[in-house]
Amino acid sequence: MTEFLLKKKTLIFFFIITLIINFGIKAYSYNNYNYYNINSNNELTIKSDEEVLFILDYSNSMNGRMGYTSKLIITIDILREILNKLENNIKVGLRIFGFSESSYIAENIESLYEKEICSASKLIAPISTNNKDYILNSFNRYTTRGASPIGFSLRNAVTNDFSKTAKMKHIILITDGVETCGDNPCEFIKEFIRTHHDYIIDVIGITIKENDYSQLKCLADYGNGNYYPVNNTDDFNKIFNTIKIVPPPAKTIHKPLTTEKNLSKSNITYKNYLFEFKD
Repeated sequence: MTEFLLKKKTLIFFFIITLIINFGIKAYSYNNYNYYNINSNNELTIKSDEEVLFILDYSNSMNGRMGYTSKLIITIDILREILNKLENNIKVGLRIFGFSESSYIAENIESLYEKEICSASKLIAPISTNNKDYILNSFNRYTTRGASPIGFSLRNAVTNDFSKTAKMKHIILITDGVETCGDNPCEFIKEFIRTHHDYIIDVIGITIKENDYSQLKCLADYGNGNYYPVNNTDDFNKIFNTIKIVPPPAKTIHKPLTTEKNLSKSNITYKNYLFEFKD
């Protein structure tokens, strides 16, 4: 009899716990919590022998607040910290999009204005060593404006911004939205990377809506990089406080080939993949 009561109490206990869990999930709105997890194993990494280009969103939505400050001001402040950590020998530059150099808006020439804002992308600090101060002084020369020509910016960046001799070209795209000018940046990068294996594209998405997530994640996936979601200042700090500056790899000494027939093949690491060969 005692054993029966114990089993009964146990079943009732698990039934109550199940009800509490189900009720809690339904009552807690999906939009009220962060549904992207920052993977601590994928720290943002900058290699000292690569060329680095920050592409920063200057569209109007960056004026929106994250906490007590605008997203743009928070981003610029954190970029200042990052740049101050970099050694002067690292080649770094800055491109912005969605900006305005003046307060002029062609309200009566709508088509011209639309064309203008969808080509508002500019390399304001060419990639170079000893470039930190120039970049830091460039932020205040521009104001936020309207559209987000991300595709246009990426096309111009890979065509014009990097030197021909760079071993690796590293783009760090920082935005709070997706393409708004009709381009398809994901499809462009997908095709571009097929023949350009010397590019890495990391994407930092600031307060990105659920339905906009896939386009930015796609850029990072096809661009051999990572997607970093930012929903508050703590997320931003997690990314940039763990940033790694990696020295160039030591030169490999190639040993002469052996003529042994039964030699086992060595493991090969390529990008993020490990190829293991069995004897």
